[in-house]
Amino acid sequence: MRGELLCLFVVVAQVAALVPSLAAFGALRALRAVRVVRLLLTIARALAIGGSAARGRRSMFSRRAGTIGLGAAGFTWMTSAVAFTVAEDVGDGQRIASYFDALWWSLSTMTTVGYGDIFPVTGVGRLIGGLTMIVGISVFALVTAKVAQFLVRSDD
Repeated sequence: MRGELLCLFVVVAQVAALVPSLAAFGALRALRAVRVVRLLLTIARALAIGGSAARGRRSMFSRRAGTIGLGAAGFTWMTSAVAFTVAEDVGDGQRIASYFDALWWSLSTMTTVGYGDIFPVTGVGRLIGGLTMIVGISVFALVTAKVAQFLVRSDD
């Protein structure tokens, strides 16, 4: 229940919303116990499904962490360059010449090299730069950890 607490709250809230409408069925008071048992079984089933799905996600992520990390790095590289071109002056005769310059900025920002030849000047551009740095540091730390795990694992 700790891992899927939000789902439990949703189920309880839905049942609580239905209780007033069940008052019209006063003749079915003997079935209240069945309703409670059915509710408990539904909650238990939902928690069991959520728990097994969470375990499956964790094991899949740990097996494919390097691939997911490199995919996230590539996605962040491209999307931050696009967002940078939208937020900053990019084009012929502007401060930044082309989308390829934005790709260069994105790559140097993600790897935390940051040459300084291209940099954001608007607030939105700086926000994009900050998010790019955070994702870049996180993703490359993940990839580095997977490489280190590969190098030190034993062949038991």
